[in-house]
Amino acid sequence: MIGAINHYTVKDGYLFDLFEHKQKERRKNFLERNSRAYEFFEDRVNNLLIKKGLKKKPWENSGIPFDMKFYLKKYPSKLEEAMNKTKGFLKGIDSLEKQIGGKSLIFLIPNRIQVFEGSFAKELIRYHENPANYSVTRINDELANFTEENKIPFLDLLPSQREYEKKVDLFLPSDSHWNKEGHKLVAKTIYDYLVSNGMVQ
Repeated sequence: MIGAINHYTVKDGYLFDLFEHKQKERRKNFLERNSRAYEFFEDRVNNLLIKKGLKKKPWENSGIPFDMKFYLKKYPSKLEEAMNKTKGFLKGIDSLEKQIGGKSLIFLIPNRIQVFEGSFAKELIRYHENPANYSVTRINDELANFTEENKIPFLDLLPSQREYEKKVDLFLPSDSHWNKEGHKLVAKTIYDYLVSNGMVQ
């Protein structure tokens, strides 16, 4: 869906981010992924600067992060257009698959904040957003309805991840990506779905 709103471009078969990645940003991204202490001190320094009037609050600069808008119950026109484009792409892929005798499977990888619903609520509070305007399963519900209408197999990985996360950590400690256990669960969930639906032998 992000691709449908021109955040990325394809060149020679490779996906390129259209935004410039400066050296400072690369260092910051590395520290955020690999250091809990960095996030802690960054948060404290930012709070101090805000209290001293030397920096604006994040939501005063740009509002809620763009990816959080995907959970709005009512999309702004730009996102609505992106969703419609995405559905068109998915229908096109499914049509091509059927032409060559294949089958499509759309599976949805949940965001970490969907797995930990408390995190989702905290993000909304942080940006002074009204929770009544949001749904943590907004995209999931949209895709479930779309695939049912178009008879395209659909696998939502959110339920299994929520259930399994109660027993075992599925994510890296300072990142939103899966750890070894997360990858194992996803691989098994997808494989079991393919077998039970006769998509592999």
